[in-house]
Amino acid sequence: MKLLIIGFHKYDDNMYPHLRCFIDQTSTKTDLTYFNFRERGYFTQSMMSQKSRVRAWALAIRALAHSAIDTFTLWRKYQNYDTIIAIDHYAYAIASRVFKEKRVIFWSYDIISADSVIYRHPFVRAFMQSCSAALMRNERVIIQDEDRLNLLKESLHINDHELDVIYMPVCLEPIAITERTLSSQKRPRLIQSGGIGAYRCSDQLLAHYQNNSASYRLYFHGFIFKEIKEQLLKCDAPPMVSSRTVSPKHIYQLSDYCDIGFVCYQDEENMNFFLTARASGQLVEFLRVGIPVIVMGKTNMPKFVEEQGVGIGIKDMSEMNHAIQAITQNYQQYSQNCFQCFNIKFDIEKYVPRILGWL
Repeated sequence: MKLLIIGFHKYDDNMYPHLRCFIDQTSTKTDLTYFNFRERGYFTQSMMSQKSRVRAWALAIRALAHSAIDTFTLWRKYQNYDTIIAIDHYAYAIASRVFKEKRVIFWSYDIISADSVIYRHPFVRAFMQSCSAALMRNERVIIQDEDRLNLLKESLHINDHELDVIYMPVCLEPIAITERTLSSQKRPRLIQSGGIGAYRCSDQLLAHYQNNSASYRLYFHGFIFKEIKEQLLKCDAPPMVSSRTVSPKHIYQLSDYCDIGFVCYQDEENMNFFLTARASGQLVEFLRVGIPVIVMGKTNMPKFVEEQGVGIGIKDMSEMNHAIQAITQNYQQYSQNCFQCFNIKFDIEKYVPRILGWL
């Protein structure tokens, strides 16, 4: 099988770890090529945020130029591939036109749901309609779970159409860690990773730490946004901070240094972000090294982590100390639940053979 995957990241150490892991696992069993389609289709959101109309049009022209060049490259170089997977709406809409005689598979990461900011933009509406027509014809989808499938179908107005679906949450390969011990009962290490910004409540977490640094040690790892950098300069109790790029194969070593993970999603209150329980790369990184999590934000993740016994959901920072204490008092059970949850639900080695058979 000649498999072409069309995504929106370069294949490097900044690539989304779940995608890179899937490519690495699958390339040992197929003749696989990864193509970096440089535009994801979200440039419309950047356009809408620009005060300058000239700047907005410049962004659009550059994005469309990239799209045109990449589309031509796909048409010219990759017609001999028999299986094509396109990630998310924009790449799928274009790939379905380029490979008209082939069955293009839609791999859904993020959904442009009807309650999102860009849903009614004319450009977005056009390629969403193209996606809908292509999916009605091709009928094949890879997506994280049934709730997200229903949201995707609703957003594309194909609720009554049956699709050939395989469910694969955001998942990673297992590592050789099967148990862990708490570094300190009095001051456990708490880590937030990924985007460190107000949109992930990092500002609230840092403010909480100023009055509670005797209860836990805070560690930030990831891209530090400007507002957090400014806040760090003024704080009396600075956390440990790292923003260096780490290979996807070694990210787990950062989490392994800590005891508890903190995850918060509340940058946009729409259904795509609400349904993050099986779509969060941060959560999976913590689970595979046995790190219990504290989750905040208006999503379905707090319910999920409590049902699985892998962490605690909190409504706001006033509940943080209680959550830390509850986890440390029963740390081994929480940690073992994390390993078990990862092995059952998020181990990519359970999904790749199933997907290859399906393809």
